[in-house]
Amino acid sequence: MLVALVMTAGGCVNDSGSASQSAIQGESPPTEQGAADPDLTTHASTSTATAVPTTVIDWEQLPPVNAPAGLVAESYDGSFLALSTVIDSGDGPRICGPAIADSDPPQCNGVPIEGWDWSNVAHDAQAGSRWGEYVVIGRWTGSTFVLTRPSHPIDWSQIRTLEQDDTPKEVPCPTPDGGWWSDTTDPERVGSVDYNAAIDVVTTRPEFVSVDVVPPEEPRPAGIAFDPTDVGWEPGVLVVRMTEVADGDEEAIRADWGGPVCLVVADASEPSVDELAQLEADVVDLWDSIAPGESLLAIGHVEGRVRVRVWVATIEAQARLDEQFGPESVELIGVFWPAD
Repeated sequence: MLVALVMTAGGCVNDSGSASQSAIQGESPPTEQGAADPDLTTHASTSTATAVPTTVIDWEQLPPVNAPAGLVAESYDGSFLALSTVIDSGDGPRICGPAIADSDPPQCNGVPIEGWDWSNVAHDAQAGSRWGEYVVIGRWTGSTFVLTRPSHPIDWSQIRTLEQDDTPKEVPCPTPDGGWWSDTTDPERVGSVDYNAAIDVVTTRPEFVSVDVVPPEEPRPAGIAFDPTDVGWEPGVLVVRMTEVADGDEEAIRADWGGPVCLVVADASEPSVDELAQLEADVVDLWDSIAPGESLLAIGHVEGRVRVRVWVATIEAQARLDEQFGPESVELIGVFWPAD
């Protein structure tokens, strides 16, 4: 059970298995040496952390950060786990969904989180706002996340991504004679920012199908830029699939992307970006009948299918999507993972 991954070194839990108020968030993050650091700050003038009993998390047992949350029945009343940002802009702490404004301080339209105490967790603070990224475990009422276990700031260096659990993807283009990294034109322009700039030139094209970055199965040269703080990002081959590749497409991509490039002519049966956009619109139009009472937090498409983000992904809602649009056309992904 995922709820067993957070082990309290102090505080108490009642016989029913829920944390008492004194135990909720009864720990602050340990430093690398395992001791609470009272001077842990990001915005040095305002950010604080309180030294309290430590929490031990078995990071290896946490789900990969980019793994879809498991589906649960609509009748599920167990605990949930999330790796989420918590923000308090002055109206109380809220757990954020996938959309967080890149402002200073950050903002989000999240849901209230009950039992939160900023004095028990390290956090940033600025202009009347407090925030941080945490592992949280609790109950979902449908409108409020109620903590039942201590929370812990996320150590991103310990968080796995889905690719580490799966069989490595293959690049669908012939490998250059010198290996894929020999196709690099600028080793400093292989980050997520460069990726986003590069794909902007093709994602609006009606022929566009999908894009991915596939780390090649060969050692990454020391000269290839790698930023460990770029969470969930690993440089690789930029694989772009289009129903038709035009002259100049590769040159346009390489104007912003310095890493290897693989352009693939997609099968005509694969949905185009226009078809996926229409599918997204159809899902939005029918959403209230697909998942009554469930907020649609975000919608987009990747690898030829539409992905919908919700707080809790249910078996029943996924079945309705499959019936309405066809199996594997729309994937439901929850922010909260079932923890029981």
